[in-house]
Amino acid sequence: LNGFISREIPNVKFAPLPKYQTVERDLAVIVREEVPAGDIIKTAKNADPLCVHAELFDVYRGEQIEAGHKSVALSFTLSSPEKTLAEEEITTAFNNVLYSLEREFGAKLR
Repeated sequence: LNGFISREIPNVKFAPLPKYQTVERDLAVIVREEVPAGDIIKTAKNADPLCVHAELFDVYRGEQIEAGHKSVALSFTLSSPEKTLAEEEITTAFNNVLYSLEREFGAKLR
C-alpha cells in the first residue's frame, strides 16, 4: 500500500426503487424576499404524504415581480408505495402543496 492514501468509505444509504410510477410537477410562487428557500422546500415536502421529494430549480427577481418579493420555482415528486396515482390524487396533493405555501408564507401562484 505504499503511496496509497487510506480513506474511510462513508456509509451509503439506499432506498428501493419505487414500484409504482412517480409523478413530477413544477410550481412557481411569489414570496417575500426574506423567506428562505429551504423553508419553502421543507413546507412543500410536508404538505402531503404523497410528496416524496421537492427541490428548488429557479429563483427570479425582476421587473415582473413586486419589489421586496421573488419568484421561487419548485419541482416536486409525488408517489405512493401502494398504487399508481389517479389524477384526482395528483391534483389534491398539488393543491395541498400550494395551500401550505400560501398559509405558511403568503405565497401567491405565479
